[in-house]
Amino acid sequence: MTRADVRLPPDLAAPQRERVLRLVAECGLAVRRHDPHVPGLLPVKRCHGCQQTGGRMGGHHLPDETVVWIHKSCHRKLHRAGRT
Repeated sequence: MTRADVRLPPDLAAPQRERVLRLVAECGLAVRRHDPHVPGLLPVKRCHGCQQTGGRMGGHHLPDETVVWIHKSCHRKLHRAGRT
């Protein structure tokens, strides 16, 4: 991604627009794993409990407050085992 790929709100004040573009030029842009604009980077839903990719999954909060995918049965087993 380049500086030209950055989309800023149209009502952003000129000084803030310049600051953002300077920061992007200095630091670069991060590409998210599931960015639809980058070919080949699709989200992979993998269960946190069993590491399988199929089936319906919900979310589980880890101690560091991130949310991971997990099957309902794996979620119950995880909490019963006390490995939250």
